[in-house]
Amino acid sequence: MFPRRRISWSLMSLLCIGLACSSCSHWRRQWVAPSLMLERDHPTLLRVTRLEGSRLEIRNPRVDGDSLIGLPYRNPEGISPKLSVPLSDIDYVETRKTSTTPWILGIGLIVPLALSLWVAATWD
Repeated sequence: MFPRRRISWSLMSLLCIGLACSSCSHWRRQWVAPSLMLERDHPTLLRVTRLEGSRLEIRNPRVDGDSLIGLPYRNPEGISPKLSVPLSDIDYVETRKTSTTPWILGIGLIVPLALSLWVAATWD
């Protein structure tokens, strides 16, 4: 019974840390033209919302003439055809941003809590 209890507390600790750190990234809308944003930030992943409302996630985006060109982010067939979206069809673009605050809070609060729970569970 003792080893099982130790394993369950370890799994609970890992689960708590994972849940605390799972929401550390989000999409942030860019309020500048896609060509200016690509020159300034050089993102590796970009989410494009077209004027009709459809969304595309594009890897390694670049501007070529009057189009945004890149590779599809998720491609179930394994084939990577290039995507091309005219800049005039783009409503706005979003980039993936990561926040370090949840990591700091997650490690700074959850790890000591998990350790104290583990000590309390295994205390003789």
